[in-house]
Amino acid sequence: MRFTCLLIPALAATSLVANSLKADVLSGRASLDFVAENAASSPRSWLDPLRESRKPRSAAKSEDSTQDDAEFDLSEYSQSPEQASRNSATRVIAVSEPLLASSLPKPAEPASYPGSDLESDPFQQSIRHQPMSPQSVFAECPPDQNHQNVCWQVLPKGLLYRTYLAGEKEPRMQFLSLYDTRSKRKVWDAVLGGRVGLIRKSDTCDPNGDAFQLDLEGAVFARVLPDEESTMLEGSDYRVGLYGTWRRDRFAYRAGYYHISSHVGDEFLIANPAFNRINYVRDSLLAGVSYDLSDITRIYGELGYALGVEGGAEPLELQLGTEYAPKAQTPASGAPFFAVNGHWRQEFGTSPGANVVTGWGWQGVETKRRLRLGLNYYNGPSLQYEFFDRWENLVGAGIWMDY
Repeated sequence: MRFTCLLIPALAATSLVANSLKADVLSGRASLDFVAENAASSPRSWLDPLRESRKPRSAAKSEDSTQDDAEFDLSEYSQSPEQASRNSATRVIAVSEPLLASSLPKPAEPASYPGSDLESDPFQQSIRHQPMSPQSVFAECPPDQNHQNVCWQVLPKGLLYRTYLAGEKEPRMQFLSLYDTRSKRKVWDAVLGGRVGLIRKSDTCDPNGDAFQLDLEGAVFARVLPDEESTMLEGSDYRVGLYGTWRRDRFAYRAGYYHISSHVGDEFLIANPAFNRINYVRDSLLAGVSYDLSDITRIYGELGYALGVEGGAEPLELQLGTEYAPKAQTPASGAPFFAVNGHWRQEFGTSPGANVVTGWGWQGVETKRRLRLGLNYYNGPSLQYEFFDRWENLVGAGIWMDY
C-alpha cells in the first residue's frame, strides 16, 4: 500500500518533467524556425541595402541591373578603415580621368539651321571660326577668306589696264630728243608723271578671273627748245584723271574722267610778244577696251567725249592702236617692242595724228613696270595743244618708263 502511494507521485513527476522537456524542445524548434525565416528575409550584411538600391524595380531591367551591380564595387567598404584608405588612394589615380571625362558635360554643338547661310556659305564659316589678327587685316591679301578667294587690296601692284606704249599723252616718265623736219628745229619732249592703283578687288586663285581696280593718274608734258637761249620752255600740258579699270581673261576695260589743259612758257611769251595765246581745255569722259590677241600682241580702242571745252577744242576724240611686246627670256636680257597709235580729235577734221615707237625694253617681274629705249616717229597736230594751228613731223629717240 505504501509502495503504491509512493509510485503514483513519482509517475506524476516524471510525466510533468517529460511534458516540460517536450515543450522546451518544441519551443526551441519554433525559435530555430523563426531565426531561419528571419535570416532568409533579413540582410546578410549592412552593405546589402546599398546593393538593393542599385537593383532595378522592374523585371524588364534585370539585365542592366547585373551590369550596374558589377560596376558598383563596394568591396572597399567591407574592409578595415586602414586598408580601405590605402586601396582608395590607389584607385583615385586610376579612375580620376575616366570619371572626370564621364562626369563633365560635353560642350554644346554650334547651332545650325538647315539651309541657313552659315552652313551653305564656307566664307561665313571661316569668318566665324577665324580670329582677327594684324596679319589678316594688313596682309597684301588676307588669308582664309576664301569665298572664291576674292579680296580687296589697298595700293596694289601693277595695272589691270596697261599704258599705251605709243600713246603720246600717256602719263609716264619720258625724255625724247626729236627733230621737226617741217620747222627745221630740235625739240625735247619730257614727261613727268605716272599712274597708280588705289584699290583692287580680285580673285587671288584665278589670275584670269574678274578683277576691278581704281586708278589715279597725273602728268606734266613739257617741251623745251635746247637751241634757244637758256633752253627755253615753249609750253606744257597738264593732265589728271581718275578711272575704273576691269579685266577678264584677255579683255581689259577702263572708264572714267580726265582733264587736260595747255599753257605757254613765260620765256616763250617774252621772246614772242605777238603770240596769240589760247586757253585749250578738255574735261572728258572716256571709255576704252583692250584685247590681248596673244601673250605678246595687243589691240585697243578708246573713245572720249568732252563735257567742257575751251580754246577751239571739240568734244569727240578717238584712239586706236596695236602693240607687239614679247616677254624676255630673263628680266635682265629684255626684249624688243613695237607699237603704233592713231589719235583723232574732232577739231582737226579727218586728219589724225600717228605715233610709232620701237626699240628694246625691260619689264619688272612683280611691278610690271617697263623701261624702254628706242626710236620715235610722230606726224600730226602739235603735241603741245597750245599751238593749235601747227603741224609737226618729228623723228628722234628717247627713253620711257611706263607704269
